[in-house]
Amino acid sequence: MNRAVAAWRRVGRWVGRRWLGPATARRFARFATRHVVGWQFFVIAVPRSLGLLEPCLKLVRGHVPLVLVVNGLPAGEEEALAGLLPEAPRFRLSTMPGSWWEHGAVLDLLTDGVERPFGLLDHDCYVMDPLILERLEPGERDLLVAPDAAGFFRRNQASGLRFPRTHCLSLNAPRLREVRRRHGISCRKATKTPPGLRGPLAALGLGDHNFPPHPMPFWDTLQLVMAAGLADGLAWRWVPVEDGALVHFGAATRQKNAARLDGA
Repeated sequence: MNRAVAAWRRVGRWVGRRWLGPATARRFARFATRHVVGWQFFVIAVPRSLGLLEPCLKLVRGHVPLVLVVNGLPAGEEEALAGLLPEAPRFRLSTMPGSWWEHGAVLDLLTDGVERPFGLLDHDCYVMDPLILERLEPGERDLLVAPDAAGFFRRNQASGLRFPRTHCLSLNAPRLREVRRRHGISCRKATKTPPGLRGPLAALGLGDHNFPPHPMPFWDTLQLVMAAGLADGLAWRWVPVEDGALVHFGAATRQKNAARLDGA
């Protein structure tokens, strides 16, 4: 990638979060009040993803209500997206030209603005058995519910914990919001463990000495909130999934790496 383009995108993401973020959050809260009214799945559309997104939507259309989040799509791609699923509510994130929100910032927006549990589905995640999505609905004490399938978790060898990936899972938004506010943390990546969480997370075998995606030296998207919720006594629930019922295209194209990192 051209360095100037990469630098512009970094600046665009920062401006989008810091300057456009508050107004976007207010707009999303109004949107969620009108359109997020039951058990629904959010699908985040990013530039140049429609080729993978189309079969994803076709597989689950009519089985579970979907909400589309438009994250930096140019006008032509957004118009094409509307044609793929015209019945689905769409929310457009405010972005700088040629940039989009990082995934963790989008999750902050969703967990702040939605008053009920919801699901997440990646644009390149293919659900061959849509009944899986109904089984992912969280209970009162569940922080999240994830499919127990190869490629959909990453095992931390030192702690023994399996961290769900965000390809397909459900989040109990009220509980995540409580955890985030209690500890002053975000769903975004983090390079340091907050001082107030060092003790509780060390009891789980986690911290700056052992980040979940070891040997990478950071908390990946959502992982810090996941771990803090677990330390607070909330549950990660796993739903068994039959082989082939759930496929993440990105993981399928990196099979050797997935087997090494995910415990497949």
